[in-house]
Parts: sequence; structure tokens; C-alpha cells
Amino acid sequence: RSVKRSQHTVIVGRYKLISTPGSKRVELYDIYKDPNERRNLAGKERKIVDRMRTRLREMRAIDKIHPF
Repeated sequence: RSVKRSQHTVIVGRYKLISTPGSKRVELYDIYKDPNERRNLAGKERKIVDRMRTRLREMRAIDKIHPF
């Protein structure tokens, strides 16, 4: 698929979360059951989305730390 904006992605276990900065749109896929990412579960799995957004924020914060 074509991407016109930057996106942030995190994979935890069987789930993949895709978030677009500056947008409320979020996508959640069960990559075991849906490897082609055709069924967005974000509307049905709000708790998983919330946990994965937290994980994504934590990872993004670590990326901003300079090692030296």
C-alpha cells in the first residue's frame, strides 16, 4: 500500500499497530490471522489499541535519548 505521510508502527506478539502522527486514525491488525492486513481491528479491540499506543509512546521516548 502507498504511504503519503509518516507513520509509526509497533508490533507486539501477534498484533501490529499503525499510527499516523497528527491524525486520530489508528490501525490494528492480528498479523497471525490476517498477514495481509485487510481487517482493521482498532474499532473492536480498544484495550489492545490503548496498550499498544502506550508501548509506542515509550519506544518513541527511548528513541529521543542520545547515547552520549
